[in-house]
Amino acid sequence: MTNNPFYVEVSCQQKNFDGERICGDVFLSKKIKEENRIIAVLSDGMGHGVKANMLSTLTATMALNFTEEHKDFQKIAEIIMNTLPVCSDRKMSYSTFTIVDIDYDGETKILEYDNPQSIILRGNKIYDPEWNCIILESEKTQVKN
Repeated sequence: MTNNPFYVEVSCQQKNFDGERICGDVFLSKKIKEENRIIAVLSDGMGHGVKANMLSTLTATMALNFTEEHKDFQKIAEIIMNTLPVCSDRKMSYSTFTIVDIDYDGETKILEYDNPQSIILRGNKIYDPEWNCIILESEKTQVKN
């Protein structure tokens, strides 16, 4: 029996766009028993259908694998952003993502790119952690003044 002060439950429910057989969002999670970790990734492909699903699947798979390998979050974000194509009209990536890496000791890391900010609850109260903003230094992610 373990002395964990908390319980981690990971779940996902998706609804396809009206008339579509494929969802443009992808959710992946993995329990790593040897390291007492759970990783969950949500990726949102721009739009819906096959193209959105392919790009969000690519994003979610890369995010899950790099996180499992303990890559630095800034490096993970840079690799994913340099891999994804950019929409020529909107000048933005075709996919967004959120990575949650939970250690059974309670340490949790969250990396978000262009998704709505996560809401963290402790009991019935919203918990506001100290968020750190990562500035990506790459050709595809430079901000123009």
